[in-house]
Amino acid sequence: MNEVLFIQNSQKNQGGSVYVLSNVDDFSFWGILKTYFSSLTVALFRPYIWEIPNLIATANALESLLVFIFTFYLLIKLKFTGFFSAAFKNRILTFSLIFTLLLAPLAGLVSFNFGTLVRYKAPVVPFYYTYLILLYYTVLPHKKVKEKEQY
Repeated sequence: MNEVLFIQNSQKNQGGSVYVLSNVDDFSFWGILKTYFSSLTVALFRPYIWEIPNLIATANALESLLVFIFTFYLLIKLKFTGFFSAAFKNRILTFSLIFTLLLAPLAGLVSFNFGTLVRYKAPVVPFYYTYLILLYYTVLPHKKVKEKEQY
């Protein structure tokens, strides 16, 4: 049994709000790269509603659900490639996306507890939310409010 599985299992046996990344084999470069997408998903969209262990985690689960729905909406509206290509037209969007894609998976990988995960992903949250909101308002067309003509 490797060290990562030992840590995950020992935390699981202690109870609490623990999650397990099933495909974590080692912390080498290739091992981290192999778990990139599952770690990214954990950091941005978990805990899920059905994983709520206590009342405090409810707020985190609802936040994660809203972020997932908003991200899914933008991915569908912008046809997936537009979700990422739009970032390179604006420096703020570029920085926010790169920062999120680099730091979020690391937070999901090293934390095996939802309480710790919330603290570790705290630097990522404002940048990812900024990315989503700016993407929504800069790329998608919106109805403009007609101004009254002044005489």
